Amino acid sequence: MIRTAVILAALLFSTAAQANYFTYQTWSALTEDSRIAYLSGVFDSLLVFVPDAGLHYETCLVRAKTQTGQLAANVLNFAKDKPTLQTGSVQNALVRYLLATCGAPPSAAWSRSG
Repeated sequence: MIRTAVILAALLFSTAAQANYFTYQTWSALTEDSRIAYLSGVFDSLLVFVPDAGLHYETCLVRAKTQTGQLAANVLNFAKDKPTLQTGSVQNALVRYLLATCGAPPSAAWSRSG
């Protein structure tokens, strides 16, 4: 059983290592459906790797009834007049949008990661 778990974990990590990570510019040039799919994965990774903050932002988006397609459009709109976001990562643009829209998480989730 443990051997199976180790093998599955190794496969997951090797798949993640082969994943493509887009800059904001590359992401913004994708088709709408591709932008939505990619941003969905970015948001899901926030939920996994920073669960306190992820839960705060998920709750905020649910309350606002924001669907993933609208979230992608909102991030594009938010970054359109912010050149520093356009030259960075999609993750940075998403987090900056979430901070501006939902505020900082009530816990110290961000300070623990740095």
